[in-house]
Amino acid sequence: MKATYYMVFILCAGIGILGSCSKPELSITGDRTDMTDANPEVNLTIQADIKGKLFAIKKGVLEIYKNNVLWGVKEDILESKTFKRKVNLSESGGNDFTIKAVLTAGRKADKEVTAEKIISAVGDGNNTFGSAETVFDRTTKIGYITYPFDVDYYVINCTLPGGTIEKRLDVTIENVPTVNGINYDLLLYNEQRELVSESHSPMYENDSVSYLISLASNNQGNYYMKVYPETGYSADRSYRLNLRYDTTP
Repeated sequence: MKATYYMVFILCAGIGILGSCSKPELSITGDRTDMTDANPEVNLTIQADIKGKLFAIKKGVLEIYKNNVLWGVKEDILESKTFKRKVNLSESGGNDFTIKAVLTAGRKADKEVTAEKIISAVGDGNNTFGSAETVFDRTTKIGYITYPFDVDYYVINCTLPGGTIEKRLDVTIENVPTVNGINYDLLLYNEQRELVSESHSPMYENDSVSYLISLASNNQGNYYMKVYPETGYSADRSYRLNLRYDTTP
């Protein structure tokens, strides 16, 4: 009887060791580095790893969420599994994507792990009229276009001080990276966010716009500048925006 007890104990202990399920591992990787103009998709890799997976009870269930909406479920995961997903930034509406994965293995709550990744769709943050970066007369700004759909907005308040009849707003983008066929363009909008001037210079040439603010035209107010990629982009090579708002000669 005692020998039988010991044998059962050893057998159960052995099963416990072999079948034990240490905490599963989960990761999400992927970024914008493999994006192109023609393919604005971010390739994500979701890696799920179940430890101590000799018994069916240890199978895992993986739930994947995009912006808190269930995006897919994978069941019966054993050992290590890799899943691929794509996020299309052209569908982001200028907002980030939040990708979340929840992996559950075994029957206990402590066997659940979560991984989360935020895919930024906004580049350096000034990618809308509402988030435009404020600039002033004789400003020089350094900017980056970090992926194919990245844009940079700047805003300046153009008013006419007492006694001034008119002033001219001159904006130039220069020092655009000269690699990988990069060409950036420049647009100018008035306070109503209507396009009033634009520049589409050939590759390797500076883009410039000039616009007259006058009492006669009654067009004082905020003016927005938009820099966007006609072709190409560089996350680590900057462009330079120069701005002058001065009285006319």
